[in-house]
Amino acid sequence: DTGRKVEDPELLEAIRLTIINNLIQYHPESSSQLAMGAAFGLLPPKEQVDVDIATHINISADGPDRSLFYVETADRPGLLVDLVKSITDIDIAVESGEFDTE
Repeated sequence: DTGRKVEDPELLEAIRLTIINNLIQYHPESSSQLAMGAAFGLLPPKEQVDVDIATHINISADGPDRSLFYVETADRPGLLVDLVKSITDIDIAVESGEFDTE
């Protein structure tokens, strides 16, 4: 609602359960790993890929009351947090978000 860090334990648990339930519903193949308590993504990549991608930001009309905000940049740890903080700091209301990485 405010774009701030979630610290409420009950809300964190609700988010965790929602993620698990969606994984089971839409990706049933993950249920065996979830049942074993497998960790996802805790190990760093074995080799660092040198990525040189110029950052592009595009804003276009998407109706009378909203715009489409598109950012293309190299992925890095903390990027999503930094983007959300910047968007929140300038008081932009986000209706929906989509994030893709390669």
